[in-house]
Amino acid sequence: MLGRLTIHHSDNAVYSESLDEIEKRSAEIADDLETIKLQSELQSLDSQWMIDRERYKVKERMDTTACPARPAASWRWWWQRGWLVLDGGAASMGARFFPLFGIVSSFSSSSRDDSLNKAQAYDQRRKQYEVQRKMLMHQIRTKT
Repeated sequence: MLGRLTIHHSDNAVYSESLDEIEKRSAEIADDLETIKLQSELQSLDSQWMIDRERYKVKERMDTTACPARPAASWRWWWQRGWLVLDGGAASMGARFFPLFGIVSSFSSSSRDDSLNKAQAYDQRRKQYEVQRKMLMHQIRTKT
């Protein structure tokens, strides 16, 4: 079987190329380009996640930061609610045993709720990132 040839002329030379070989190389280059695009998209997704993660971080003790965790935020919420109940019970008996805790708890309730909301938003965004990353990785694996 004869392959298809193309003949090229230049000032000093005449040469031929197999069109089948050119088409094969072109298809390989197109596949490689698609893989490179997917890898670039994956790198972009990872970079954006690093930026987003920094935005969700909360300040902890000694000026350290960490990604919010729903159990920790929830624990803080229940702890502070418990102090409000204790303080309210003591007040109904005519005594204020825990006035400082009641004041601190009432003022920190908005930050507590913000912390819980931030933890929930972080979890949602993290899950979204993981799904997108998993899809891209699957596409890359099927290409190679």
